[in-house]
Amino acid sequence: MQQAPPDRNTSEEERFQDDYYSYLESPENTPRYKPTVCFLNDAFPESFSLLDLGCGNAALCKYLPERCDYLGIDHSELAIQRCLKLFPQRKFITADLSVKLPQMVEKTQKFDAIVLAGLLFHSTDKNT
Repeated sequence: MQQAPPDRNTSEEERFQDDYYSYLESPENTPRYKPTVCFLNDAFPESFSLLDLGCGNAALCKYLPERCDYLGIDHSELAIQRCLKLFPQRKFITADLSVKLPQMVEKTQKFDAIVLAGLLFHSTDKNT
């Protein structure tokens, strides 16, 4: 039986305090990650670095190969705390992307791939 998406009447921080995002980890949601993981595996048969902008609960990590040097960034401290518990072998940063991305560019920090899997649908300005 497919798990229904949760009610969206809670704040984003409250969602990380309860079981809000667990539906993304349920078996019926596995296909949502398959295209990304297949692309990455085909494009990078050896080790590669991946930047996950707006990583949320880092559900994508569950499907990434160990050869992936992963960095997840999210503005939610609660989300990052949860990610660190679930995936202690991966790297996560709590940061505002409007501040962190220019810093990374300044340092010429590079990645083989960047994903926005959990970020784009959070845009509040529908025109952009």
